[in-house]
Amino acid sequence: QVSTQSTGVGTVAFYLYAVFLSSQIFVFFYSFAVLKENNQEVNLPRNYEELKEFNKYIDRIAEENYVVLCLLFCSFFILKQTFSIPGSGLLNVLGGRIFGFWIGFPLVCILTTVGASSCFILSSKFGNLLVKKLSLIHISEPTR
Repeated sequence: QVSTQSTGVGTVAFYLYAVFLSSQIFVFFYSFAVLKENNQEVNLPRNYEELKEFNKYIDRIAEENYVVLCLLFCSFFILKQTFSIPGSGLLNVLGGRIFGFWIGFPLVCILTTVGASSCFILSSKFGNLLVKKLSLIHISEPTR
């Protein structure tokens, strides 16, 4: 039987996490709106020529909107990690490309930790309840 009661600390932690996640989503969409003002469609490169164009585009965005690019990268990385969306390798390389090794490597490590922790918190709060609610898997409670 799933308990719907929560402790005071758990409730506060849940609301702090909800505020954090919603602010991440806001920053993500705000950053896209700011970067969209350049009116250039960007696709992932499929060959060497497109890769050179993509590098020029990243350099231009980094010069014009460095803070927005940082916010977009961080919020996207955390959201991707939180919801276990594949693509860590590509974002790790992109982080190194945008920020360089000495900033990019520690930043990616921190963002991976924050995203994985968010995934754990989200699944620990809602995962068991969701699985039981949907009756996909019968989870037996441990006997005491």
